[in-house]
Amino acid sequence: MYVTDASRSEHINIVAHELIHLRQYYSKQLVYDGWYVYWNRAKYDLKEIEYGIRPWEADAFQQEVDLERRIKTVLY
Repeated sequence: MYVTDASRSEHINIVAHELIHLRQYYSKQLVYDGWYVYWNRAKYDLKEIEYGIRPWEADAFQQEVDLERRIKTVLY
């Protein structure tokens, strides 16, 4: 994970998003195999699918909202 200069809120957002990916990996919902990714057992070629339309990213963006809120509740 690479993080540039950002606000505290932006850092929390990034960490929440990446934690969702960790959950996806742990549950084997998301499996990387070289240039291929398996998302819910469907195979995707990373060279052929743009970041913005990757279903595992859409899932992480959707779930990060609640996780980010929960993290901020604990920290603030």
